[in-house]
Amino acid sequence: MDFLTEAIKYAEAGFPVFPCVPGSKQPLTSDGFKSATTDEEQIEQWWTETPNANIGIATAGLVVVDVDGIDNSWLQGEEELFSQLSLNAVCMTPRNGTHFWFTQPAGEPVKCSAGKVAPNVDIRGDGGYVVVPPSYIEDDKKGIKGKYQWVYPQILGMRSELTPAPEWLMRQLNGSPKELAKDFGGGNIIPSGQRNTALARIAGSVRRIGCSEHEIRSLLRAVNSQRCDPPIDNTEVDRIARSIARYEPDQTAVSHHEDWAGQDDEHAPQVDTDPGTIPEELLTIPGLVGEVIAHNLKTAFKPQPELALAAALCLMSALTGRKVQDARGTRTNLFAFGIAGTGAGKEHARKLNKKILAEIGADDLIGPEGFASHAGVVSCIDEHPVRLFQIDEFGRLLKTLKNPAASPHLYGIVTVLLKLYTSANSQYIGDAYADTKKIKKIDQPHAVLYGTTVPDSFFEGLTFDSLNDGFLSRVLCFFSSDDLPEPVEPELCGLPETILEQAAEWWKYQPGGNLSMLNGQAAIVATTDDANAVFKQVEADCRQRQQEREDSCAALWSRVEEKTRTMALLYACSRDGINPNVDEDAATWAATLVEHMTRQLIYKSNGWITRGQHDANIKEILRAIRNSGPTGMDRTSLGRKFQHLKSKERDEILRHLIDTCQITEDLSDESRPGPKRIVYRDRRYKS
Repeated sequence: MDFLTEAIKYAEAGFPVFPCVPGSKQPLTSDGFKSATTDEEQIEQWWTETPNANIGIATAGLVVVDVDGIDNSWLQGEEELFSQLSLNAVCMTPRNGTHFWFTQPAGEPVKCSAGKVAPNVDIRGDGGYVVVPPSYIEDDKKGIKGKYQWVYPQILGMRSELTPAPEWLMRQLNGSPKELAKDFGGGNIIPSGQRNTALARIAGSVRRIGCSEHEIRSLLRAVNSQRCDPPIDNTEVDRIARSIARYEPDQTAVSHHEDWAGQDDEHAPQVDTDPGTIPEELLTIPGLVGEVIAHNLKTAFKPQPELALAAALCLMSALTGRKVQDARGTRTNLFAFGIAGTGAGKEHARKLNKKILAEIGADDLIGPEGFASHAGVVSCIDEHPVRLFQIDEFGRLLKTLKNPAASPHLYGIVTVLLKLYTSANSQYIGDAYADTKKIKKIDQPHAVLYGTTVPDSFFEGLTFDSLNDGFLSRVLCFFSSDDLPEPVEPELCGLPETILEQAAEWWKYQPGGNLSMLNGQAAIVATTDDANAVFKQVEADCRQRQQEREDSCAALWSRVEEKTRTMALLYACSRDGINPNVDEDAATWAATLVEHMTRQLIYKSNGWITRGQHDANIKEILRAIRNSGPTGMDRTSLGRKFQHLKSKERDEILRHLIDTCQITEDLSDESRPGPKRIVYRDRRYKS
């Protein structure tokens, strides 16, 4: 199949296209779907350079309903509604999913969403894209291999021939949550033993369509008084509403309510859910950062998209150091960790950053690749106020740095890094000496840290104190989605001129004139009202999450709004060059990414950070069960793996994990021969 010919056909039909990595949904262009065009000359250039590139279509102005899996229960028994989905083009995906195509009704814009309509049903609209035939996916790690195929005769024709999305679908996407919630007011009596489960299910359903905690609470109280026999106490109703409202309006809330089964009139424990890997659409941004990521992945022996993003953002942070700030004084200084397995290709991104800085003559930005003492860190920043520190095996170093028994000159490094981070828009004043002339004073220091490490070393270096001392809450942790990536044949090529030109422009940019390295006069970047609204919502959400948590992880939400502003600033600087503007796109991308990464860190940290040996044993058994996947572990396997524990202690730990809804206890698959065994699985694989 000729990809170029098909891409031009889509463009002629009115659909802007752009190239994706062959065998993948990852965009090839640095701007991703934002570079989509109907310009035939540009399309020919793209597919001449990469003839077998997959074809992506930007879905602005469209509504593409993405139903995941052939066994999806959405609209089951609703033949009339389902038939309306098939009025236009229908495409089968390599993962046995289905795409249903519509245009957006006039005056009713639709943004991308996940799980808002139903679990495993996503919507692609403004700000998104889909991959179309004859594209194909080859992912051996995930076991996905196949083509996108139109379901004849419902192939994609002219854009003008598509009909608008059905009214019932638009009501679910844009309708008032209060109106939609009324559907749950009537129904059968809910008997004792099922009340908590039923109320949590209703709460999850209306949370998914955007209801606030107040709306959920009002609805549940009404349902409780009208349908529960006998009604439960309103304090319990309010607790259910509060618990479900903690989750974003997606399938997470719906999956959470299932854990209330069998807990009628009892306290359901708080359990953090795994948000999964960073969504693909968040892994690249327009401009310099996106181009650096694309070059990284093209030239890597073992491509690591998450680490490529982390390193490129740190490069952007170094280039913009002391040069820009928003109206609130937020700077672009960034602390980031790239976390991947041994031999997973962590070094490639670090080398690329050094190569770019060296070629534009910005060697002064490259800091040492190790910390010998806190005084050494201060001296390095004093010599040049903007430094990019790229430290390998940072997890192992972190373990040493957080150990009070370590040498004082090492133990003080974290404290110095914290002070430098918070002094980016003010002045750093060093330790006191008898000779006051030795006291270091650095105006607006801009320290950028990119540390790489393996997961075990990173988590072993964490303690409850490290969650609360402010260091980890300032760090963005980029976890690799693939600790054992398949090696590929890297493309041997020099750095693109566009990367060098943009990087050099930022390096030479001096908003304060020739003395800017001395006085640090940073230009103020404008922020739109829409972006400020996003930041305000992030701040409110994080404050609520901090109040609701009763553990050390609450501190990780304390700096999310600040990090969101920093990331939005970096997004704008990458996209717009030396005349950046923080708009809603920048703020939304930053908010979504930082929130996802915070939830990911909390989920992963909970499996490691301990308060003693017994707690460590609990976390070790939980990790083993989680790592066993959907197969789970039987009692014999657990006994062998943890034979150093007494059977009574193992049983107590298993009972604790079951009671706290972290694992399930089931009988083995009946289809297998032999006696039935008790199997323990992570709660995600609840049967």
